[in-house]
Amino acid sequence: MLSYMYYEVRDLIKKEYKEEFSLGVKQRILFATCLLGVLIIIATPIASIIHKYVWFIGIPLGGLLFVISLVVASKFQKKYNNKKHIKKIEKGIKELGLNNAEKISRLRKEIEDLNIKEEERAQKMMQLVGQVFKGVFWVPLAFLIGTLFNSNSIVIDLDGLLTLSVLLLLIAITLIGVLISLFPSVPYLFQYGRRERDRVLQYLLDIEYLLQEEKEILLSGK
Repeated sequence: MLSYMYYEVRDLIKKEYKEEFSLGVKQRILFATCLLGVLIIIATPIASIIHKYVWFIGIPLGGLLFVISLVVASKFQKKYNNKKHIKKIEKGIKELGLNNAEKISRLRKEIEDLNIKEEERAQKMMQLVGQVFKGVFWVPLAFLIGTLFNSNSIVIDLDGLLTLSVLLLLIAITLIGVLISLFPSVPYLFQYGRRERDRVLQYLLDIEYLLQEEKEILLSGK
């Protein structure tokens, strides 16, 4: 949990630089592309019941849209604020009581500690999801494929393999959904607010540096 001061600082930054925290046109397109990819992946198992070959088109297409949107989003950055803008934020933060580098450093460490904890929880949750997916889908699927190609007498044909694969995938997705819903893991898995906190950290680092400079100037003046 973050202190009340963090939310005061966050709201101050949002108020002064609303555009910095809003989605631009490019970001909205990337978000829509990512969402479309996820929807295609979710809809593919259902659509494959109508036509089995949809499976070979839907999953690659949805995965490709999802990965491309994430890769492009990771490379896309807005123009960072210059020193004049940082000065405006510094003035507002001082009015909130964060008037020296030590106080700002304390708040910055609070945010960084939460980011580290969320990262650890997200990694543990992803490992658990991976284990469930492997045990429920990949291992049984490998066994079925081995049975299809290595058995002397054909116990299962290709159509049966595709049907069972879809069934295993639906079971795996259902179990993972239940697992996520039963535990308070969603905020850690997707790290809601991480981008927002990182932006606040950028401002705090710059303002802390400016306050250190002001302190050194005052000390040298004495």
